[in-house]
Amino acid sequence: MATRTSTQSGNFNSTSTWGGSAVPVDGDQFVVAAGHIVTINDDRRTTNGYHDSTINGKLHITGSGQLRMNGVLSITSTGTSDYFTENNSNTGAYYLMDNGAKLEIKGTNSDAHHLAFNNQKYNWIEVNGTNPNTTTTLTANVALSSTSLSVTSGTGFAAGDWISAFRPFENIDEWEVDRYQDEGMIVHDVSGNTLYVRWFVSPNTTVTRVNGTKLFVADASVFRKGQKIIFGTGANRNIKTISAIGKNANRLTLDSSVSGSVVGETVYRTGTEIYHASNACTVQKIATPMTSDISSGVRTIPVASTAGMSVGDKVLIEANNPADTNWEYEMCYEIESIPNSTSIIVTNNLANDRKVGGWVTIFSRDTKICSTNYGDSDQRPFVWCKHWTSGDGYYRRIRFRNCMFDGIGANTTNTTWYRGVGWNGYMSYENTSYGQYASGMEGCTYRPNYYQRACLYMRDGHQTTQRNSVSYYGEYNFWRYGGGSNHNMNNCISWKSYYTTFLQDGAYEPRMFICYNHFSRSDDYGALWYHQRNSAGQVRHNYWVRHEQRPLYMFYQGHNLVWENNYFDQFRSWPYIGSGGDCIHLNSYFGNAWDATSGNTSPTPGVQIVALGDLRPDRTVHPQSHYSINHNWKEGATAQWGSYMWREWDEDENAWKVFRDTSTNNAAGQTESLFVPAGATVYLAAEIKLSSGFSGQFPQLHCRNGNGRYDNGAYFDDTTTGAQRSENSPDSYVIGHSENVAFTSAAIGAYERKTITVSPVNYDYYLSVSIYSSSTNAADNLEHWFQKPLELYIDSGSGIKEKKFLTQHQVRRGFNNSSTRKVKRIGGRIK
Repeated sequence: MATRTSTQSGNFNSTSTWGGSAVPVDGDQFVVAAGHIVTINDDRRTTNGYHDSTINGKLHITGSGQLRMNGVLSITSTGTSDYFTENNSNTGAYYLMDNGAKLEIKGTNSDAHHLAFNNQKYNWIEVNGTNPNTTTTLTANVALSSTSLSVTSGTGFAAGDWISAFRPFENIDEWEVDRYQDEGMIVHDVSGNTLYVRWFVSPNTTVTRVNGTKLFVADASVFRKGQKIIFGTGANRNIKTISAIGKNANRLTLDSSVSGSVVGETVYRTGTEIYHASNACTVQKIATPMTSDISSGVRTIPVASTAGMSVGDKVLIEANNPADTNWEYEMCYEIESIPNSTSIIVTNNLANDRKVGGWVTIFSRDTKICSTNYGDSDQRPFVWCKHWTSGDGYYRRIRFRNCMFDGIGANTTNTTWYRGVGWNGYMSYENTSYGQYASGMEGCTYRPNYYQRACLYMRDGHQTTQRNSVSYYGEYNFWRYGGGSNHNMNNCISWKSYYTTFLQDGAYEPRMFICYNHFSRSDDYGALWYHQRNSAGQVRHNYWVRHEQRPLYMFYQGHNLVWENNYFDQFRSWPYIGSGGDCIHLNSYFGNAWDATSGNTSPTPGVQIVALGDLRPDRTVHPQSHYSINHNWKEGATAQWGSYMWREWDEDENAWKVFRDTSTNNAAGQTESLFVPAGATVYLAAEIKLSSGFSGQFPQLHCRNGNGRYDNGAYFDDTTTGAQRSENSPDSYVIGHSENVAFTSAAIGAYERKTITVSPVNYDYYLSVSIYSSSTNAADNLEHWFQKPLELYIDSGSGIKEKKFLTQHQVRRGFNNSSTRKVKRIGGRIK
């Protein structure tokens, strides 16, 4: 094994580049000296590959160049004055790959071979592939609430396509402004060079009839006055603004008369939400939809458009059949032929059924960083941009654009850094400061040889961007880790994950923007979400669908986070919430066709919540919850889950429809708290109606000193072991108290009212009140109950002004001398 060091700039295959010595051969090491450009423009994939080699100058792999490594390729700046300049040995290192270039890395798990981007001020790595998806530019500025895009060419786009409009890295001058110009949309219709668009995640309904400006639909409650809608295509295309809504009649009054024949058409929201400048915006297809159902065993895939696809390409075909309730379904197929512009034939039969509307995306890229043998689970090279968080880290430049990372990652010799493609620490992030360069990852695709720990990840980076990328069949797929700030992830696809399709492990930042992404088919979690501390970061327009366990696991969050306009469906267990505050999902969809909330009992019999063990009504005053406000986009609809209980407000019953968790016997119930001054008597009342045929254990009206000892009054006299009423320990805040009364069979099919009177004690305290269930027998498959708002009263003789605190619950409060509901006479009516 020899080490060859460049003596001048030149081609890799030229002896003069290496001082007249032999060109590096199989097993050799090479060094590109500072100030030299060494160009690879032919096939340098030797039998085994080159051993550990170093780039101090510039290594340029052109579109016809290929390199095989059997060691570590290190990008290491020795120069300290500036970025790479030819013939200046005091400038930095630069690794450049053109479109079509290929870097292969050979190495077993124990070899730990990789591409290393080291911690020097002027280090630079740039991979410039070309995206095969149809791409164009704007010909006119796109103002807020625009309903169409005027583009250079509309060829290759089709109705139903998912597109991304974004500001290229070259145009990111000020990060605070320019990074917020990514937007995902669905093409509603194409007319020449005009793309009519609708929202990526959109409420929708169906037109039932038309009368002038009156549009009658299946459900008008999913829209709001002032919103723009689009329906119909071609000559029947209508773009209107809603001027009034008659929810009872399901009537939308529009700003002008409806034209054409539109009965049966689907109505969507439209209108861009971000300004896009014509001189600095690229429009690119992300995926195209399947246009009909497809059975397993078939190889012909009908799609809206085959534009950008080529024979031999790998494509991902979304496993979107809701009847398939697991996660590990094959989605990666190779194109054998393209018979026409709307269908492809793949080399292998589909292993599972597909449904109309599922996405098909091109996975192949011409530029590759890959293992020598995809599918060999012991081949585990990786890409490691090393961790550096000093100020000089902002001068590193890194850009991966349209690169296929194939067979990369899952190396277990260091499970922190060697997971896959790792971006660690600071990089230059805008064109007007530090390195005067916008770093980021765009249009890349990723799959490992082995799933363990495998992912595309960004750790402790500031102002990082991940856009238009695809991650498939890893353990985390996408991972955002550590204390970095202002992470953007937009228009990405993450499918088939052994653990989670997205791990957000530190969402501290106010400018976080996680939008327009599609997460599907995880074994455990659609997203693991930690430490979101404020609501300034936006999480919206995302799909979390068909996850074998739950779509979201949230922990250590701030209070009343707001996520808006996301779509969740088909999961066994509802989004989890742990220690922290409540999370509000505004105008989002939670259909869940896999459990009792949608009237189904398979694959989940009943409803599964599985909350943090401490968040239960017998241990806390107000357990954290998820709230869905304008649930399923319906104005005024509300759902809440947590503390082993799921409930939705039913307008017809004027009550909550309640399911308890069927997966555990832990105490279940949504609580309300009440401040009780010393000497006050409390009167509680609740009414429930059990579903017909209810056969389980009956729920209870339950209350307890919210901060009393867990035993709730037990051992107050050193002998009694059971929970005690308030009158048995009126002088001990520490001991506490607890009381309950069970509902009976009288509640089956009719409302039953139960009351509790809590005797005065000699200290101030908070009272926790709930409808409490202590057994899964209370919820067998579709069994549920309706629950009127809790009634909490303090006797008016206490002389203490009632203390009111913020709550999301619907309750009745006030002063009263009993648990009889108080009524008010208003204008001759009893209320």
